[in-house]
Amino acid sequence: MWPALAALFAVTAAFLAMRLWQLRSRLRDLADTAESRTPNFLDSGDALAQRYHLARLQRALDELASAHAQLERQERGYFAQLEATFANITEAVLLVDAAQRVVLANAAAGEMFGAEKVATGARLEAAVRGAGLMEYIYRTLRGESIPRAEFELPLTRDQKRWVEVSGAPLAAAAPDGRKLCLFVLHDITRLKSLENVRKDFVANVSHELRTPLTVIKGFAEALVEDDERLTREERLRFVDKIRRQTLRLVALVNDLLALSRLESEHHRLDLRMQSLRAIIEETTAEYAERFREAGVALELDLRHQDDMLRLDALKISQVFQNLFDNCLRYAKGFTRVRVLTRQEDERVRVTIEDNGCGIPAADVPHIFERFYRVDKGRSRESGGTGLGLSIVRHSILLHGGEALCESEEKGGTRIHFTLPVPAKDDFEV
Repeated sequence: MWPALAALFAVTAAFLAMRLWQLRSRLRDLADTAESRTPNFLDSGDALAQRYHLARLQRALDELASAHAQLERQERGYFAQLEATFANITEAVLLVDAAQRVVLANAAAGEMFGAEKVATGARLEAAVRGAGLMEYIYRTLRGESIPRAEFELPLTRDQKRWVEVSGAPLAAAAPDGRKLCLFVLHDITRLKSLENVRKDFVANVSHELRTPLTVIKGFAEALVEDDERLTREERLRFVDKIRRQTLRLVALVNDLLALSRLESEHHRLDLRMQSLRAIIEETTAEYAERFREAGVALELDLRHQDDMLRLDALKISQVFQNLFDNCLRYAKGFTRVRVLTRQEDERVRVTIEDNGCGIPAADVPHIFERFYRVDKGRSRESGGTGLGLSIVRHSILLHGGEALCESEEKGGTRIHFTLPVPAKDDFEV
């Protein structure tokens, strides 16, 4: 009897162990389903699963996993749509969550911050530069309503960028419940640069106008208030002073108008096929007497093959006039002026060279700027407006060429400019 009971006990233990193993296996499958959030359908005919209600639990978990997978697909589609939309926006766009991590950033944002790409999931501190901009983003994330603002971003030691930023929380949170804020940044560096140029221009014009106007006002008041005490010679001297300052004002206003017209978007050159040699010879003939009186030799070395160029003859003549006037005013101690032309592939290079005092190296990069003078006191005495070389540069740029300067102190100055050679089918028959 005892052997039979022992055998029955052994069979029962083995059956229970197998059942336990099967149950543990089914529970492990359920745990894997819950952790992986992927459906793992059991065999509907599994008696063990039916008996212990594991099939019901599995179906519930499968439904939850399917719903979660659908939500993930919706989230991926949601952000894919955002990425596709942001990729085609020229402004920089940042999507940031409450944990101050970048959820989404377009290519323009990477370019804005001087990087190839702003990494998704990166901390805000690693992606965004500029303390002012960071503070703006932090305050917006805290729920403050801040109007758009302008900030300066440091890119390198010598390069900075100005941006205008506006930010606001999104009405709907992300699918996973995160609260998001959207920031749009617009590059206004060029606008800031133009604004600074405008301010400098207004300041320079005001300064240039004030000096002759002050002189005219002073001598005019002296003529009125001291009329009875002034001698004829003093009156003539005062009137001559007024005349000279008036001429300076007229020259300044004329140069300002000329420069304004050249910089106007609507300005058009009167381009025609013209002989460059003829323009040079005609202009130098007009200045030959003035150079002769100054004891200066004027030499021509014209060696360009393509003589007929598409030019505005009046503007190119004014270019040579301004350059010759500069020589006469500022090239102290010079005895020779040379005009050289050379053929360079599809352009003609023109050089006006003098053997005067030259220009300090620090001043050379600035001489084409408006109102820039190397010797400011002497320039005003000579009647210069500081706009001649700016007019030269703009005229050449409108012709499709470029202008540059080479000079050394006591080594003379060379002003170069190029003019494009037209294609053969551009020539007039």
